[in-house]
Amino acid sequence: MKLLFKYSLIIIMALAATLKSAAQESQITDKLDKYFSEALDKWKVPGMAIAITIDDRIVLLRGYGVKEAGRSGKVDENTSFAV
Repeated sequence: MKLLFKYSLIIIMALAATLKSAAQESQITDKLDKYFSEALDKWKVPGMAIAITIDDRIVLLRGYGVKEAGRSGKVDENTSFAV
């Protein structure tokens, strides 16, 4: 699972690095939304928060899933996680 996570991060960083325009950015963030939503099941995690920045600009700042398995509290961009 750690290897899958590392490869996923590499893919995400590569996609983020290719952003050039608002339209292209929108298409890529839509793909990332789909990818992260599917990743919850693949990685067997109830939720996660993602932040992607390019230079000083936030490109994606979203939460996916729930804070705790079996509960209804959704993750958002302000959810804190233990590391």
